[in-house]
Formats: sequence, structure tokens, C-alpha cells
Amino acid sequence: MFVPCEVLFVGGLGNMICFEDAVEAKFLDSKKIDLESIFEEEFIIQNPDKDVVDSLLKDLNQSKREKLDLDNIFPVELSGVEYFSVFDMEDGDYIAIDKMKSVFRLKHDSDFPVKKIFQSIDDFLNRFSGDKEELERFFQDDFD
Repeated sequence: MFVPCEVLFVGGLGNMICFEDAVEAKFLDSKKIDLESIFEEEFIIQNPDKDVVDSLLKDLNQSKREKLDLDNIFPVELSGVEYFSVFDMEDGDYIAIDKMKSVFRLKHDSDFPVKKIFQSIDDFLNRFSGDKEELERFFQDDFD
């Protein structure tokens, strides 16, 4: 039986992400897939939160921007304030900024998850070399 469906592959790696028409992969016979009408379409995934952070950081030079993780920005709302991740500590904790460009540490397993560590992103980047180990002190329990 022939069932037309759309399949999305990401990155040219052959990773099947989803089926457009609810056809389950376990029912497909890979030897009978007709590729005659296959076409490639590129699309850009836009992150609106990255746009917000880009506008906040527009005055930073490239060397300062390279110290941050600007490819994986996402918002976190805590106590009615929105923070944007700019550096992933890779353990559930983040360095983040608010819309006033102050810098905070966001600690996921703390009674005090948000703590301002620098008044401005400029102050932070003037002191931060880009080495993640420098930031560990902000996440220690005895940090004041």
C-alpha cells in the first residue's frame, strides 16, 4: 500500500524528526520508499529570545560577545522578573542577564536561586576571561 507523507530530516544527518501525516515509522518498509518526488527545503529556526538579548548586547564588541553562550539563549521567569541565559554552566545553573543588563547567577538547587553578581554586563565581561571555571565561585554555597 502506498501512503504519501512528509518526513523532516535535520542537518542532513538522516535523523528522522517527525512525520507530517501520522504514519508510524514501525510500519514503513525502508526498501519500498519512493524518493522520486523528494525535495530539499532549507529553513531558519528563529529564536525570538536571542533577538531580545542581541538588542541588549548590541554595544558589545565581538571579543566580549564570544565569551558568552549566545546560541542557546532562553528566558527564565522568577518572581515576576525575566532573565535570559547567556552562559550555561552545564549542570542546571546559568549566568543570565535581565532587561536592565545586570548579571545574575541562576542556581537551580538553592533556597536563593537568583543572585545579582554584577551591576552590568560590561563589568562582568571586563572581569571574565571566558573560562567557565572562573564562574564556579558564584555558585558555591558560601558565596556572598
